Amino acid sequence: MKYIYDLELNLKKKYYDFYEWEKNDNITHIKKIPSYKITDKDIYNLKYNYVKINKDFFQNNNSISLFSNGQSVIAIKFDKEGYNKLKSDVNIEDQEEIINLINKQKTTKIKYKIIKKEKLEFKTRLEIENKNKLLKKITEIYNKKEYDKINYIYLECFNNSNNPIEKKILKIKKEIIKGNDNFYKISDIFKLIAQK
Repeated sequence: MKYIYDLELNLKKKYYDFYEWEKNDNITHIKKIPSYKITDKDIYNLKYNYVKINKDFFQNNNSISLFSNGQSVIAIKFDKEGYNKLKSDVNIEDQEEIINLINKQKTTKIKYKIIKKEKLEFKTRLEIENKNKLLKKITEIYNKKEYDKINYIYLECFNNSNNPIEKKILKIKKEIIKGNDNFYKISDIFKLIAQK
């Protein structure tokens, strides 16, 4: 274990690559953080799963630790029981420095249990956020019984209006989740509705 100094982190529940950080994210400055070299398998599991780290490892360390396989870096904040609560990538300049330091270390064996596998979405943070906003909006107009808007969206996407409203809403939600051409039509329709 070696320490890394003066590091900026964007701690979130879900791991985001540095290039997906946003201006309004709450960036945390860490003065000193322990770093560990781990295996490729471990870096993958820590990035994309909810895990509980073994107490033997956790008792001797800070609540935030840095892990790398010599190619990729992740910072993780653990709670008192050893569950990973927040994750962060590091910026490109820091990543190069960390990898150089990590490559001089011996691999640390860490014991952990995968509590829950995260659903991997091969979409950017912005695409996921837009999808979630559209799903929320379509649910809101359904709950408000604004069926004329649902009928209009359905007609624009599928060129018919022959289904009951419940089937229409389900089909529209499926299109939003798929993220195909209809996703963009639906997004554009909501932009037009907002302008009225």
